[in-house]
Amino acid sequence: MELNPKFVTLLRDADCVCNELVVPHSFCVKHCAKIPLTVKLSMRNGYEMWLDFDKKKEKFIGLYFLYSYFCLKGGQSLFFEYAGGFVFKVSIFGFDGSEIEYKHVCTG
Repeated sequence: MELNPKFVTLLRDADCVCNELVVPHSFCVKHCAKIPLTVKLSMRNGYEMWLDFDKKKEKFIGLYFLYSYFCLKGGQSLFFEYAGGFVFKVSIFGFDGSEIEYKHVCTG
């Protein structure tokens, strides 16, 4: 059974006020070739957003609205699971290490 590739990143205060996030080099070495230049982040509450993946700089670009929407701060963690194609499933973990309660998203 093959598992979906995953990585976790601990946010710093500086990350939460910029528009990008460094993707771990070890993840990029193994999986970068199959990931497109535009990806979709999908959260448990239905929140989705599109952003760019800069393969050369190994960064996601366009994360400011995610940081802002969920009021993210340094010390929280983002867990990324590559689901294939252009989709990353993302979970947010709070300061206590448990997954946060997500805001409700209106879809209609």
